[in-house]
Amino acid sequence: MLPASMVLVQAFTMGALLLSKLALNIGMEPFVLLAYRNLIGAIIVAPFAFYFDRYVLTGRTIEAYVAIELYIVKNFKLLSLSIPSLAG
Repeated sequence: MLPASMVLVQAFTMGALLLSKLALNIGMEPFVLLAYRNLIGAIIVAPFAFYFDRYVLTGRTIEAYVAIELYIVKNFKLLSLSIPSLAG
């Protein structure tokens, strides 16, 4: 199972690199590409993290997650206003 998972990780890494190269060649700004890539990665990984760590979360931890998420959303909103291509 380990060699198959190593090949799978390399395939995903190569796919991400090729998509990044394609997006940069089309003309996407590198900072916007990084922001989108991190956002998509967080959206994909978050359900697994909440499922596998569901018994670890306590009331305090959930409040901390919500506070961090609100902080991140606020920063993305301010960032989108400062980048002309995203502000519209």
